[in-house]
Amino acid sequence: MQNKMQIQANFVANPFVSHDGVYNGLFHETKDVHQFSSGFFTIAATDSGAIRGKIVTDGNRYSFRGQFDLSGKAHVIVPRSGLTPLTIDLQLDLTDGTDQITGLVSDGTWLAGLLGNRAMLSIDPNHPLAAGKYDLVLNLDHAGDASAAGTKSGSVAVNKHGVIRMQGVLPDGTKIKQVIPLSKNGDWPLFITLSHGKGIIIGWISFTANPEAGFEGEAVWINPTIQTPRGFEELSVSGSLQEP
Repeated sequence: MQNKMQIQANFVANPFVSHDGVYNGLFHETKDVHQFSSGFFTIAATDSGAIRGKIVTDGNRYSFRGQFDLSGKAHVIVPRSGLTPLTIDLQLDLTDGTDQITGLVSDGTWLAGLLGNRAMLSIDPNHPLAAGKYDLVLNLDHAGDASAAGTKSGSVAVNKHGVIRMQGVLPDGTKIKQVIPLSKNGDWPLFITLSHGKGIIIGWISFTANPEAGFEGEAVWINPTIQTPRGFEELSVSGSLQEP
């Protein structure tokens, strides 16, 4: 008489199937923005949860690899020559449909919050964001200083894939440019390295639901050639769709 054996296989559903893609974002300390603890990152995530990323901070660029666990968490150590390593803790949203990665970055002395959005692949026909060319306006947020209000500082072109190409001029005459994909909600992680890594512009800019209203947001401008009490200037960033 043979014993009957039952074999049962338990399979865990792959939580990453609909979350692969490229995520772009920013990090900085909560209270104030500092050159040494702020930056930009990009992460390419596969449908198996593997990640490859780059992080730009304090004038340097670093690469890293990692793996999300089944809850969407990842812990990464990024070595830096001559400096303490960066510790990055990531959380991929697997449940709420935000298409976001949140987390923390630290070197052991400072702690910065991190946020990144998945890049859109194309602009949905029903999406309020309009492809086209926008005027760019950059103003210093000096109290009571409206002398430069509304002055065109450059342009922002948005293509049908949701990728923007920005070209502009800062109030001190410095030329800037950036190419970056937007998120599904029209969020733009503005980040530019200045003065050979000694300065930055960093801030979140948002395209509004009304294409004619364009985009708006605030950015921090760390300029090593200008001394300010807080160590940085605040920039108002806005733009409107150009007339056809």
